[in-house]
Amino acid sequence: MLRSAESANEALHEARIRTRRARFTIESVAAQLGDPDEVPARALVRALVELQDVLGRHQDTVVAVRETIAALNNHPADDALAYAAGRMAERELAAAREERQRLPRTWAAARSARPRGWNKKG
Repeated sequence: MLRSAESANEALHEARIRTRRARFTIESVAAQLGDPDEVPARALVRALVELQDVLGRHQDTVVAVRETIAALNNHPADDALAYAAGRMAERELAAAREERQRLPRTWAAARSARPRGWNKKG
């Protein structure tokens, strides 16, 4: 179970990286085409920013939990630290669940913001 959660976390982190790259590419192309506010890609960029934010907040929670576990490993006999770390990990895991719940809606918004004709091959 832990390995599949870790794999999912890594996949979401990779999605964040790819989302950021896509956003930067679209912003760069839009800047070359003129005023970015007048380019049809504006809605897509906004949607990608939101998607990147959701994925980023998720990654922040994953890193916080990893750091908490590492702190516990360095101080295994500290009961107060164990209690505080457990509470923090609980909050971070709840925050991660909230971000994962936002993900389908945010992903759908990014897909629907794609300017018409961008999905045609050829």
